[in-house]
Formats: sequence, structure tokens, C-alpha cells
Amino acid sequence: QFDNENPLLNINEPEDGKTIQGGDKKVKVSGETEPGVKVFINDTQVIVDKDGNFSIDQPLNEGDNTLSIKAVDSASNTTEVQRKVTYIP
Repeated sequence: QFDNENPLLNINEPEDGKTIQGGDKKVKVSGETEPGVKVFINDTQVIVDKDGNFSIDQPLNEGDNTLSIKAVDSASNTTEVQRKVTYIP
């Protein structure tokens, strides 16, 4: 049957509008989707485990960073979530 439902995408962290000060110039991005769904953060594919969970340290630039987190299923249905993270050295 034709699948036209967008895949589930829950982002556990970071929360939107998070500010990171000092330390490592990166943020942990983690969340869950459905098994077999591909996840991309700013167009870079991340590894999703068999249960649909993913977690990655995403490098940041100074100032405002917009993270675009995208779940794409086998029928090319897409769910996109954006998170804004600010890095202050």
C-alpha cells in the first residue's frame, strides 16, 4: 500500500533556544524515530539503531546555530524539526 504518513521524529535534546557557554564547541543531539527511517542533521546522515534511536555530538559555530533534523522514510516522506542553539565561547 502507498505510505503517505510522515515518520515519527522526537528530539530529546537539545531543547530549542539552548545556549552553550565555553567547553566543547558541540552539542549532543539525540532523539527517536521509527526503525528503518533515515535521519539527517543539517544534511549529514546519522546512525539510527534498530529501535529507531539516535545520538550524535554535533559541532557548533560561534553564535547562533540552526540544527535541521530530518527523518526520511523509505517512501521519501519527511518530518523536519529545527532547533536553535547558541554557542558562546
